[in-house]
Amino acid sequence: MPGLLKTLFLSIVALIGGVLSLALVSSVASWLPPLLGLSPDNNSVQLGWDLTFSVLGGIAGVSFATYYAPCWPRSHGFSIWSLIALGCGYAMWTAGTTASATAASASTA
Repeated sequence: MPGLLKTLFLSIVALIGGVLSLALVSSVASWLPPLLGLSPDNNSVQLGWDLTFSVLGGIAGVSFATYYAPCWPRSHGFSIWSLIALGCGYAMWTAGTTASATAASASTA
């Protein structure tokens, strides 16, 4: 029983660490461009920068969870990947809802 609890604890730590590494790498995208002198006026550069760090954050999160998982590393990596996919789906869902609400309020005004 103690071995099972240790495995469960390490699995949870690996998943939490994966989510934290995803967040930390993604947050670098907000403070690194001013240090490098990138202008916020150029939207295509900012979009490419954000996309690059989003992908790097996903890779870091999945890699962390997979590397530190005590067992079934692919399942841990898939869990982080699924969390990212659910977040993207939620963002698309709310963006569509917001755009519809904005269009409806604009047409009635």
